[in-house]
Amino acid sequence: MRAYEAAQEGAWTPRARFRLWAALVLACGAWHTVCACSLRARGAADTRCAREPAVCLRWHSVTALSPRWLSDSMGVSGPLVSWVLLAPMLAATGRAALLLDVVLWYLALIMAVRYVHLALPAGWHAWDPSGHIFVYGAQLVPIWLTAHLAPARGPSPRCTLRVAGVHVACGYALVLAYASGATAAFFHTLSESAAALVLVALPLHAHGR
Repeated sequence: MRAYEAAQEGAWTPRARFRLWAALVLACGAWHTVCACSLRARGAADTRCAREPAVCLRWHSVTALSPRWLSDSMGVSGPLVSWVLLAPMLAATGRAALLLDVVLWYLALIMAVRYVHLALPAGWHAWDPSGHIFVYGAQLVPIWLTAHLAPARGPSPRCTLRVAGVHVACGYALVLAYASGATAAFFHTLSESAAALVLVALPLHAHGR
């Protein structure tokens, strides 16, 4: 049993989780490339979109699959809420410094992500790295770096709280993954989503995970 648990833990390292998330985002970004015409039209009649394949969705389906309240609640406010929820769990595992590293990485890059398009040459101002995917990644990174750790043994209340926190965090990570895919599919080009992925990979590389 312990050997099986160790194999499972090794298979789901933070980098493995990142690769799975990145594959989802890139696949959705590729779909965006195929359906870019109707997505740019945002429901307006455009005869140029008539030749798009059947896999493309009408705009009312897009808004139903990616409601504004979801992106606002998980992206516009930034990752502060999830960081506050994760802080006690990280402190219990002795990895509070990990969250500080993520905070510093986020603060160092978020302004560049938001405003880099203003510094680009004429004709490139429309290119905008996905700030939402970057923010979702800033919430996923500490979850990935913590959830793979084996739960503490024993019946203590602290252990029970930590195990519960891991399960809640993993459930929240699934919602973040869905929001990431929806953002890449409906609101950003493939290159804009890929740029955000590269930035999210940096703290994982720094921690060697």
